[in-house]
Amino acid sequence: MKMKWALVSLLVAFAGGCSIAPVRDESIFTPSEKKILEKATEALDYGYGYEREIGIDYIISYSFSETNMPAREKALAAALKDQDVSEIIGFYSKIYRLGVTMRYRIEAFEKDKDWKQYTYLKNYLVPPLEAFTAHIRKQLLARDPSVAERLPAIHAKAEKAVADYFYELEMEDLRDKWRI
Repeated sequence: MKMKWALVSLLVAFAGGCSIAPVRDESIFTPSEKKILEKATEALDYGYGYEREIGIDYIISYSFSETNMPAREKALAAALKDQDVSEIIGFYSKIYRLGVTMRYRIEAFEKDKDWKQYTYLKNYLVPPLEAFTAHIRKQLLARDPSVAERLPAIHAKAEKAVADYFYELEMEDLRDKWRI
């Protein structure tokens, strides 16, 4: 009987500890960028989250997200009005980088013939992300048209960072295969 109560006590203590233990957040967004993400997705009636199975952040649109877009863009402008242009540029860079990461993952899933993940990313996660990125870019350019000159450099930097990341993953995988 004592063993039974000891196990129950241990189980309750473990369950209580798990409920207050912090959940690891693997999102690429910083806390300040998450605030911008929350405001922007709410203004456009989009959603966001983190897909643990494939390890990637995502932004989704709902079936009604593209209706009454002029009003939604005004809401987005109002949501971003308190943000500094440099913060929006950093946020835009992360969103763009996320799109590049998704394209790399799509190529990997196609190579591995993982059609479930390939279709999921290509048909369900990339299109809303691209639309969201376009909305953020439009707001950014409306706030500061001079940013248009810097966009190619921002894009190139994000593409290089993602290419370097996937190259390192590939090299790490090769090193693991050749270890004795």
